[in-house]
Amino acid sequence: MNRDKPLIIPYEPRFRADFERINTAWVTQYFQLEPMDIYVHTNPEEAILKTGGKIFLAQMSEKIVGTAALIRISDAVFELAKMGLEESYRGRGIGKMLCAAAIQAAIELGAKQLILYSNHQLAPALRLYRSMGFKDVPVESSEYQRADIRMELRLPSFQGT
Repeated sequence: MNRDKPLIIPYEPRFRADFERINTAWVTQYFQLEPMDIYVHTNPEEAILKTGGKIFLAQMSEKIVGTAALIRISDAVFELAKMGLEESYRGRGIGKMLCAAAIQAAIELGAKQLILYSNHQLAPALRLYRSMGFKDVPVESSEYQRADIRMELRLPSFQGT
């Protein structure tokens, strides 16, 4: 594997500690952990995968440096969540790769829409989401107190081979 090129890989239980470490680090850098953070960070199999979601990891060499998750809301709607990168790996396009992998997977799962919740303080993340086609929509209820922005992306149908 090229040591300078990130690889996007699917989650495996052996990466649970990396998933928790990366997501806890970015949340606590800007906010306080909320009960839902603790639950999802420590139980990704139950909180995300068991209900039909997916988790993607960014790997550099043998190190996990980023995460992104798709949480199934319904057959047609998934939430893009738990997008996080180790601070020293930000600004290298890895977040865009994770986001693109999540969007492609949502299309392949038959989703018609992706939603996400964020916060106005996370300007680089918001720029990334907007560059990927997400549009701001009114905020409705969220399980996170810090969520003051809601975005959505309408997805095309997947034409599999």
